[in-house]
Amino acid sequence: EIIGLAAGIHDIGKTEKKISKAIAGTRKLSPRKRIRMENHVPEGLKIINNIWNSHQTPGQKMVSKVVGSHHEHYNGTGYPNRIRGSKIPIGGRILAIADFYCALTEDRSYRKGMPKKKVIKIMQKESGVRLDPKLVKEFIKFIE
Repeated sequence: EIIGLAAGIHDIGKTEKKISKAIAGTRKLSPRKRIRMENHVPEGLKIINNIWNSHQTPGQKMVSKVVGSHHEHYNGTGYPNRIRGSKIPIGGRILAIADFYCALTEDRSYRKGMPKKKVIKIMQKESGVRLDPKLVKEFIKFIE
């Protein structure tokens, strides 16, 4: 339930005006626009925390942790906090895989979605780099 709720709201920070303007219809982001786009994670947390106020339930806190970590990379090169490996909440690692898969398989304004087999190869290449290797194996088993 926590991961499902987080998946539904994980990119809510992209609705912030400066961020949505920076990423609208853009294929390759300039360094300045990339910084703005990466701010969608803390902006999203601000939105979530404003809605839930400062008295979050334990479940809401877990949702916030998942949303806040869905762009962390397994090797520590992600954002916003550059945490790595098992220090990334399990929900964030799971959501990162689902988000990655959707980003590559779905049509975008600037490109067609890729076939599942091609995306699986890319995911295997990113296993241990961006994505948790154990979870990638499980995800691939699930979708095949």
